[in-house]
Amino acid sequence: MNIYAKNGDRVKYIGCDDSQMNYGGNDDPRDILVIGGTYSISKTEVHSWHTKIYLIGLEKYKFNSVCFEDA
Repeated sequence: MNIYAKNGDRVKYIGCDDSQMNYGGNDDPRDILVIGGTYSISKTEVHSWHTKIYLIGLEKYKFNSVCFEDA
């Protein structure tokens, strides 16, 4: 996915394994999101080795961008 996605851009959740979820202290999307589901970006935080994304309506959670692709 585009790590510079803007508010309102759409992404599709493609799944996540333990290492992807844990990298950077992200939240576990596996009990929250549906694989293949599309979600809207609230904001992104680009770090040197990973990017955290926040989704509209789920802003209290931070997810690893590698678990998503552009929708």
